[in-house]
Amino acid sequence: GTDAKPIVEFAMWPSFSPDGKQIAYYRLKETGIYIANSDGSNARRIVNAEGCCAQWSPDSKRLVYFRGKLKAGGMIKIVNVDGSDDTEIIPGFNPDWSSDGNRIAYAGFQPGTTQSGLFVYDLRSRTSTMITRDSGENPQWSPRGDKIVYQTDSGGGHVNVFVVNADGSGIKQLTTGKSNDGQ
Repeated sequence: GTDAKPIVEFAMWPSFSPDGKQIAYYRLKETGIYIANSDGSNARRIVNAEGCCAQWSPDSKRLVYFRGKLKAGGMIKIVNVDGSDDTEIIPGFNPDWSSDGNRIAYAGFQPGTTQSGLFVYDLRSRTSTMITRDSGENPQWSPRGDKIVYQTDSGGGHVNVFVVNADGSGIKQLTTGKSNDGQ
């Protein structure tokens, strides 16, 4: 639009709360994960560490995020929005919360191998299941929680968008071409 204006400075990877009243983001200056009102007011750091990709729980009470260096690896963590109970969940990156609040999709490596892809972590059973083995990244749940859209190299160094059922079946490529559609 024509009335665009900055609401926070030095911010990356923003995410709206489900009710649209707040945003979570990573801040480059005074590094950390921050929460602010959607107009940028009342900004406060809740995680004082390098990380990214914070996503809200469906009830807006917690964030799931990646803590570490993107190219070097790190942990998926969950933290309450007041900064308390910052808990390690599992190694991986690019987490996204399912709409039922019981699962987290993320990208990672199969333990003890160089095989990478998408995983689904069940918060109730505390188990993780690898659902793709195609170096997929940036998973996002469908509103019903039955599918996950993501990006991966479709061959020849071209990133395209794919969708997969939450159990790993039915992988379908949605875009084709020589662009980087997943970026």
